[in-house]
Amino acid sequence: MLNRIDFDYAFQAHEVLNNQHVFSASLRWGEKRESAAPTEYYKKPAARRRVVPVVPGEKPAELTDINTAEVADFDALPGIGKVTAVRIVDYRNNTGLFTAKEDLLKVPRFTKKQFEKIKDYITVTAPSEKPAGLEYVQPVQEKKTEKELSPEETEKLKKQLYFRGLKLYQAKKFAQAITEFEKILEIDPSHPQSLRIIEKCKQELGR
Repeated sequence: MLNRIDFDYAFQAHEVLNNQHVFSASLRWGEKRESAAPTEYYKKPAARRRVVPVVPGEKPAELTDINTAEVADFDALPGIGKVTAVRIVDYRNNTGLFTAKEDLLKVPRFTKKQFEKIKDYITVTAPSEKPAGLEYVQPVQEKKTEKELSPEETEKLKKQLYFRGLKLYQAKKFAQAITEFEKILEIDPSHPQSLRIIEKCKQELGR
């Protein structure tokens, strides 16, 4: 791009060459400038887990477990905004796992109207006895093998492992939580809750 043109004129008187008119012109072209912000600063942001909002009146593909749901999961429910979603997760982290859907009504400023809107879209996997804190780990008798356990004992063991894994997940001990849920998969390889939470733990560890 042409940036500047300079013109010069001079008159010279010379005894031998006689008088001369001297005219000159100079052209100046603009220099290419480097970008103020190098392209490496504009890196593509890391992919985030996509949460599909629930459409009121339509049956969801999967119910939201209020004991494992994150802020984005609650925010996707009808009538629940981000502020309420954060309030629910904070309440659960401070008081422990929910034992029933109706426990959501104990969350500060959570109304019955909001509960009526989401009750058909949520589920809860609650422990038989609510522990005092997240550090509590219920002892599990693992001396018997799967083949030696009766069906009732097998289900009881799965529940104990599941809730122990949930407590570790809530405490953000994702690697330890994966170990507990993998024990369930050794008993029941298609256990859906364990498969789902293991995937969430791996996503957290991969951040």
